[in-house]
Amino acid sequence: MIQIVIFSFNRAMQLASLLESIFQHDNTCLLDIAVVYAYSSTLHEEGYELLKKKYPAIAWKKETLTSRPEYNFEFNFFNLRNWFWWFKYSGLRKKKSDFKRVLLRIIEKTKHNFLMFLTDDSLFYRNIHIPQDCIQKILDTSGKTSFSLRHGANLEGGVYSIEKDVIQWNMYDNDKNTDWGYPFSVDGHIYLKNAIAPILEKTIYNNPNTLESNLCFYILKNRLFPYGIANKESCLVGFELNRVQNVFQNNHLNISTDQLNEYFMNNYSLSIDFIFERNFHFHPQIKSVCVVKGNEKITLLS
Repeated sequence: MIQIVIFSFNRAMQLASLLESIFQHDNTCLLDIAVVYAYSSTLHEEGYELLKKKYPAIAWKKETLTSRPEYNFEFNFFNLRNWFWWFKYSGLRKKKSDFKRVLLRIIEKTKHNFLMFLTDDSLFYRNIHIPQDCIQKILDTSGKTSFSLRHGANLEGGVYSIEKDVIQWNMYDNDKNTDWGYPFSVDGHIYLKNAIAPILEKTIYNNPNTLESNLCFYILKNRLFPYGIANKESCLVGFELNRVQNVFQNNHLNISTDQLNEYFMNNYSLSIDFIFERNFHFHPQIKSVCVVKGNEKITLLS
């Protein structure tokens, strides 16, 4: 089995869609799910409480917010890059929650040898299939290989080879500004736990965004995890419906998380219609976003 850690903030409805897609497409029960979540209001808390009642078997880990931001010294002091980030980015100097501690505790306690991260704005749209020989390759290369559920020959721009039913590529033979040259992601990459855990412990971060960016920089600089493998067809996509952080000004469609949570509390579910084409990106073109309850359908975006 694979330990999955899903990060979620103020997105109970989007998280519900992701969880539903996992239970629909994880036919062989490969994924052991833990959710690290936080919220900014009691209304969003109520949304997560609904989800926790629906999925009691999931390990729910709530971040504890500090009464006031505390200085962040949870990193390896001998790594000069950590200090560079600490001085350059004011948002890293202090932490607003115990995010890193919660994450490391999950990894420390898991019985599984493999680890994967997901964010609450992603969705599985095909069955999750991880060939045994690909898992073996991660072991045989001592964790230098990762298996991606979001990659496939249907994604544009990659330099890869095809062998049987899988594709293989070298991260450092690809453009680092594309999905194909990005050796660490919180969206659907499976790593050997013993290979990624020490990096998670020594690097400075205080939320999912700084986790991904800082680890990716460290891994790129040291040319770690060079080998990627994936099925010919990806099974995971991501949707930028909204932005719930101020670290990066990423693209989004400005669909209110408060509005979605209100619909969720009134028993609506989220429905995203996107274009299935051979060549598309991890964030595919969206045709419409709706909320649905029984025969009622409300269009939020088309």
